[in-house]
Parts: sequence; C-alpha cells; structure tokens
Amino acid sequence: MSSVRKLAKNNATMEDLPPLDRYRADEILEPNGPIWGLAQIAGRLGLSVDTVRELASREDTPIYRPSGKYFAWSAELDAWLRSK
Repeated sequence: MSSVRKLAKNNATMEDLPPLDRYRADEILEPNGPIWGLAQIAGRLGLSVDTVRELASREDTPIYRPSGKYFAWSAELDAWLRSK
C-alpha cells in the first residue's frame, strides 16, 4: 500500500511520515534507477560488500564498474534475483 493511501486511510498528515533522505527519495522518484556503490548494492541484496564485489566480477551479474565506481540498475538487479 502506498504511503499516500496509508495517510488517507489513517487520517494522518505528511508530517507523520519519516523525513526523506537522499536514498529513500531516489527509490520513490526513480524506482528503476541506478544503485551506486558496493554498500548500497549490498544493502539492497542483503549481502556483504565482499560478496557483492565477488559477484561483480562474474559475467552473469548485472553489477557494473565502468569508471571505477560500482553501480547496478534496480530493475536489472531485481530481474537477476528472480532468475536465481
């Protein structure tokens, strides 16, 4: 259920929601956008940073490092997880 529907159902206001941080705002505004950095990717997958670094070295994993910084597209990562 979306936050807006929850607000309407519970007669709550926007002040009742937690503040938006950069990562939560990105997830709401751009749900299929990029996830930057090993720590963020690891958090999304529920794995350690070392495990994500190891996975990134495999050809079949949608984790990229074109200019030194790791990133993954949310939609690709979700599709890859569903295929496992």
